[in-house]
Amino acid sequence: MHSDSAEERSKKLEKIRKELRKHLDDCEQMTGKSQYLITQETPVILTPSEEKALVRHVDASHGDRYIVDVTFVKLRRNKHRGAGTRIELSVIRRRKRRQYVRL
Repeated sequence: MHSDSAEERSKKLEKIRKELRKHLDDCEQMTGKSQYLITQETPVILTPSEEKALVRHVDASHGDRYIVDVTFVKLRRNKHRGAGTRIELSVIRRRKRRQYVRL
């Protein structure tokens, strides 16, 4: 039987969200800019191949409007350690057009 149950899929998404938050926190510490807001509710969409995830960032605010930035993130699994797989994230494409939305 396939072991891709809804429960396992949500666990995988949760792991990706966690890794993504950690990755962005590291970037913020390096650049001194905190421009991304990643929460539990941040939509993460896995592509069928599950090598990429589509992530929406809520960016800097302009009054009560926020910039929503859509980024494709590449997920690379690192299996040589044996103690589980680590998901490595790197931004591969950022959509140029930014939307202004009211939250």
